[in-house]
Amino acid sequence: MSKINAQLILFDLDGTLYVGNQAIPGAVDALNRLREQGFQLRFLTNTTTKSQAELVAQLRSLGFSLEPHELISAPIAAKLELQTLQQKFQRPLRVWPVVAEAIKTDFSDFECDERNPDVVVLGDIGDRWDLNLINKLFNVVHSGAQLIALHKNRFWQTNDGLKADIGFFVAGLEYVCNINARVMGKPNADFFKARIRFGRS
Repeated sequence: MSKINAQLILFDLDGTLYVGNQAIPGAVDALNRLREQGFQLRFLTNTTTKSQAELVAQLRSLGFSLEPHELISAPIAAKLELQTLQQKFQRPLRVWPVVAEAIKTDFSDFECDERNPDVVVLGDIGDRWDLNLINKLFNVVHSGAQLIALHKNRFWQTNDGLKADIGFFVAGLEYVCNINARVMGKPNADFFKARIRFGRS
């Protein structure tokens, strides 16, 4: 069979290739067959609790074959967006990353400022949500900080069933601040464009 060299396929991760710590049956073999047929594979995810390196390591541990440049996460897409904003500001960008500890290093190129940020980056923070934090976020966004949401998922699939996701908090801040967040993850079209630009080889 002749190989097809000009086609690109984008894959989601959690819930598509694996659930929890289990690869979906047949997923590894299917991707291997696609590579053998000459398809280019790229991976994208709204996962915001693991770093790029952790995601690649997880996929490899489940039997998937991929290189780091083949994967882009919502945090990396947000970092690219912040770099573009910083060029427009023509000064160091002040960012408040309300994100999981594992991905805070993705935003270390920017000045961290919780009191007077230019941009709030909102991601998954688990059980750290409380009314005090919500009010702090409300006040800085209401005062003019831009809001970048790593995604706006309503819920996600876990081994224990469906769980509410950060779209709950993103939508709430949009409502009380009368603004629209810049959403970086799926299904935002800019995320797919970033995936195509990022790590071309």
